[in-house]
Amino acid sequence: MKIKILKVNARLVGPKIPVSKTDPVGANRRLSKANKQIEARYKRLKSSVIDLFRTIPVTAINAQDAYGYRYDFSAIRAAQFNEALQQLIDEILLDDTQPMNAGQFWISIEVSDAYAAGTIEAQQQLAAMSPTYAEQRTITDIIYSAPYVQRLSIANAATYGDWVGLSDAARNDLSQIIMNAIAVGANPRDIESDIATRVGVSESRAKNIAQSELTGILRKSQADEVQESKVLLGLNSALFWISALLPTTRLTHAIRHARVFSPEQCEEFYSKDGNRYRCHCGQTPCMLDDKGNVIMLESSLERMIGVKDKWLSAYHKKAA
Repeated sequence: MKIKILKVNARLVGPKIPVSKTDPVGANRRLSKANKQIEARYKRLKSSVIDLFRTIPVTAINAQDAYGYRYDFSAIRAAQFNEALQQLIDEILLDDTQPMNAGQFWISIEVSDAYAAGTIEAQQQLAAMSPTYAEQRTITDIIYSAPYVQRLSIANAATYGDWVGLSDAARNDLSQIIMNAIAVGANPRDIESDIATRVGVSESRAKNIAQSELTGILRKSQADEVQESKVLLGLNSALFWISALLPTTRLTHAIRHARVFSPEQCEEFYSKDGNRYRCHCGQTPCMLDDKGNVIMLESSLERMIGVKDKWLSAYHKKAA
């Protein structure tokens, strides 16, 4: 969707431009809170797995040999160990939550709060830009509506699925490392060091998942409300893309900066090529005129385009 610069009356309300250039979606505070919980859970996980490993009887048969240890680890004991390992990982990472109660899952609380915050932001922006919307879509009407509840349930279920996959992967990695080391009679201290390393890898994955989920749900909530405004009220609304122009920003994300897209176009973009992962970009509601041009001040749009051109010159000279 192309944008033409419009000279409009300064009293007209255009899309809200975030103050932060690196966190336009406004997820950093929420992500910091989630990361603290992740760090606490993984600290507990590391100590718990090491404690579980130490329950396996071991005898040194050659103290000078890194592989001079014999473990009392029968097939039955191995099965019991793996069962206990999965149980403690699920207890720590999933709160032993069942899928049907995914709304109570600890990270889902953060997801639900983010979805509500994004919806409130979208409602306020659309209400400021459209009297028609302001008269017919209050935030109370939205958050107690069946479509809102359904979308939130879907988001929570997807979040739970991501963390179940993380839990399964952690159990597989830790089990394989421990089983292989026991089989060759590795030094217990070396095994504990390997356990700590693999737990750290899983923690990094957990933080990446949380980042993708929280930024994604903030974007999704705004896109959903823009879509509702189009379907229910017939508004000529869209999403104004604001890229986080960091040195690490992908070119395909940066070139969308200061452009307009429909909710469907944004959804399609994030469904491909891993675009939803590690993305810090934001999209904010905007209104279009009869020709499909975004309604905003000429100076604001020119300034944003200039910032993008400067980034392209610095990091992608060929694209610029």
